[in-house]
Amino acid sequence: MPGRIQHDHQTAVCECNMIKRPTKTIKKYFQQWSAGSLFLERLFDAFDVNHDKSIDLEEFVQGLNILLKGTPEEKLEFSFRIYDIDHDGFLTKKELQRIMNSMYSTFYNEDQSQRIKEIVERIFEDIDVNGDNQLTLQEYKLSALKEPLVVDFLQQFMNDNAEIISE
Repeated sequence: MPGRIQHDHQTAVCECNMIKRPTKTIKKYFQQWSAGSLFLERLFDAFDVNHDKSIDLEEFVQGLNILLKGTPEEKLEFSFRIYDIDHDGFLTKKELQRIMNSMYSTFYNEDQSQRIKEIVERIFEDIDVNGDNQLTLQEYKLSALKEPLVVDFLQQFMNDNAEIISE
């Protein structure tokens, strides 16, 4: 039986074309988002938990489950992975601004860069307790309690596009 499960898993992953052409595959499912390739890359990286440049079936299902039905804690950790561009475990002002600007301008066709910059500055003033100009996951979780805009921003975007994601 374990051999059968492994075979079915490999077949499903291959049929999804997620092993060799992961970014292309994601863009296929999110065609209207292709202009936001930075966001797609970040979404891909958030799904790719083991950082092997591919999304296996387990990672894909796990990622969708978090996006659609995850606990607030899981969604915070997932959104942190999206914003953490360089995978160093910290968020910088530049990372937050870059992702938020990319998402907003691509999907809402409006330039909100000044507003986003102000939001990010306010978050860092309120939450960056030690003043090192970077947020840890713990500080980020605190920011969600004090200043839910960053998390709400991503959550609203996902809600606006939920029917596309769940197809």
